[in-house]
Amino acid sequence: MTSELTALARQGDPSAIAALMNRTLKPKGITAKAVARQGCLQIQLESTQVPNQTALTKFVSQGLNNLGVRSIRSVRLYGYQVGSEIPAWEEELVLPNAAEEPTILEIEEETSQNGAMPATMTSSSFDSDWQDESAPPPRRRSNSRLLLPLLAIALLAGLGALAYYLLPRLSPQPEPLPTLADSPVATEPTPEPTATVAPSQTPFRDAVNRATEAATQTQTAATADEWQQVVTLWEEAIVLMNQVPQNDANYATAQEKVSEYQGYLDYAQRKLDEAS
Repeated sequence: MTSELTALARQGDPSAIAALMNRTLKPKGITAKAVARQGCLQIQLESTQVPNQTALTKFVSQGLNNLGVRSIRSVRLYGYQVGSEIPAWEEELVLPNAAEEPTILEIEEETSQNGAMPATMTSSSFDSDWQDESAPPPRRRSNSRLLLPLLAIALLAGLGALAYYLLPRLSPQPEPLPTLADSPVATEPTPEPTATVAPSQTPFRDAVNRATEAATQTQTAATADEWQQVVTLWEEAIVLMNQVPQNDANYATAQEKVSEYQGYLDYAQRKLDEAS
């Protein structure tokens, strides 16, 4: 029975391979299950504690080398803790002697020439089948799923920092508003805004919008009509800022803006007088 099981394992039978493994692993509290898909042997190792990745990877790689399974090109190991649906770790091996699957004729010829399978393959001890130190170890391709979330988080953090750094520099910056220092000092009392604006539910935001539009039009205004529009926008911005109630969080800022906007209004009014 042992010879038949080993022969099946050498042909790449996943159930036979798992059965050989379980002879050694089950007494240690570890259960192995195996399936084969397109030349890749997938082995699930499950225990009440997370299975030892390093020890089991070496155990499986040496055993498969000793068996000489030619139909398997790669092996993927999954370490599970009982009750978990997600593997605690994953390891991929590439067998160094993998080749095309042997034909039945090749297997029969080897058996007839030797009279039986080699002693290391027919031993009833799974350990002797799988722990021949002379066999070259497979190449390991670590693919631990535990690293993937960390890499994803690091990548997202890097992209976020890059966007935070670049976006303010890529966004178009508005032209600076004319300062009071650029304007002649008024020699007459500053007139109160004459614009009429209906009460607003959001006076601070509406005032900022009017001021932004006024600053934009200031950059291109040339005719009397264009400067009149700028004057009107500044007047409306001042009226709206004065509508901000005292219990509003923006009240103090609104009072500062009233004085600031008044200076811009005076500048626009002088430009209007010059263009008229």
